Amino acid sequence: VPAQIDKLELATDDSIAVVCGAGNRSSTAISLLLRYGYTDLYNVTGGMTAWEDTSLPMVDGQGKACNI
Repeated sequence: VPAQIDKLELATDDSIAVVCGAGNRSSTAISLLLRYGYTDLYNVTGGMTAWEDTSLPMVDGQGKACNI
C-alpha cells in the first residue's frame, strides 16, 4: 500500500471497501490507509474466500464471471 498510495484516485473521506483472499492483508492495508488519513474504510470480513463460500456472484474488472 505505501508504494501505491499516491496512485489512489480517492478522497480521504470516500468510502473504501478493502478485500483480499482471507481478510488478513486487507486488515493490514486498512491500518496503513488510516495512517494516511483515510477515514471511511471497510474490511470485507473473510475476504474473497468467504464471499465465494456464500455462492454470491464474482465478476472481474470487465464484469465477466470469474472464480478465485
